[in-house]
Amino acid sequence: MTLQEQFPCTFRASGVTRPDETLFNLQDDDLQLALRGWRLGTIVALDHPPKDLVCPFSGDNGVSSLLKTVFHRIFDPSSRTGAWLLHGNNHDLPGCIEKCFFVTSDGQCGLCPWTAKEGDVVTVLQGGNVPYLIRPLEKESADQSDKYAFVGECFVEELMLGFVTKDGMRQREVFALR
Repeated sequence: MTLQEQFPCTFRASGVTRPDETLFNLQDDDLQLALRGWRLGTIVALDHPPKDLVCPFSGDNGVSSLLKTVFHRIFDPSSRTGAWLLHGNNHDLPGCIEKCFFVTSDGQCGLCPWTAKEGDVVTVLQGGNVPYLIRPLEKESADQSDKYAFVGECFVEELMLGFVTKDGMRQREVFALR
């Protein structure tokens, strides 16, 4: 399940913006989609989620309740993770939970798909309800513009309600997705 499906009408990462449809007409490559948005950071570390996030019985140890809610709806919909972490189990984390917790270059942390890698870029795209991860692709030549591969949705609590679009401090740019 995607964040959008699990939390309909909850998140508005891009505020009330809409995709810039003029970019659709300017494309010269049918295998490319150009979207305008905001670059918010680059993943610098990936790890398994913290135990306090995974275990629903750990109480409030500084982990946001919204982050816990999102984690359990997306990664543990059957609520079985807590049973794996009962007292007496010497494993810090269940082996079947992939690295889905990330930290960005500007210190933000969040949840990502298991396919994420260090170097992926956290973006909010105009019209998008959630932040997205995109991966820079290697340039075939020095004069070629930057292109990205779409990785998937991500969750960064500070970005989910459109704050990035309200502050006016960040410059929008065009991302060419292949």
